[in-house]
Amino acid sequence: MDTLFPIKYEEYVKEASEKYGIDEALIYAIIKTESSFNSSAMSHKDAQGLMQLLPSTAEWIAKREKVKDYDLHNPRDNIMLGTAYFSYLLQKTDGNVEKAWIAYNAGIGRLKDEKWRQIEETTKYVQKLNFVYPIYKFRLKYKI
Repeated sequence: MDTLFPIKYEEYVKEASEKYGIDEALIYAIIKTESSFNSSAMSHKDAQGLMQLLPSTAEWIAKREKVKDYDLHNPRDNIMLGTAYFSYLLQKTDGNVEKAWIAYNAGIGRLKDEKWRQIEETTKYVQKLNFVYPIYKFRLKYKI
C-alpha cells in the first residue's frame, strides 16, 4: 500500500489541511495524481512540484495569501500554495470537489461551457482522482 499510495510530507499536509479546511485525503490524492510525490516534477506546460503549480498560478495565489518567498520545489511551499489554490477553487465551485478538480487541471474558465469534457487529459485526471481519493480516505481513516 505504501508503494502504490504513499503518505509522505505528513507534517505539511496536516498544516495545509488545518489552515485551509481541506480534507487531508484530498491533498494526498492531488499530489499522487499530479506528481506521484516527486517534488522535482515538471510538466511539459511548466507546472512544478508536488501539486504541479504553474509559476503564474503560484505567483497569484502567493500574493493572495501574502506569501513573499517560496520555492515550488520545496515540499512545504508547494503543498501550502497548492492547497490554498484548491481551497480557492472549492469556494468558486460552491464546494463541488469534482468541479474544483476540473478547474485545477483545465482552468476555471473551462467549467462554464463544459469545454473541459473535450480535453482527454482532464477527463482522465478526474477519473484518476475519483479512484485515488477514496483510497486515501480509507488509508487515513484506518491508519493503514
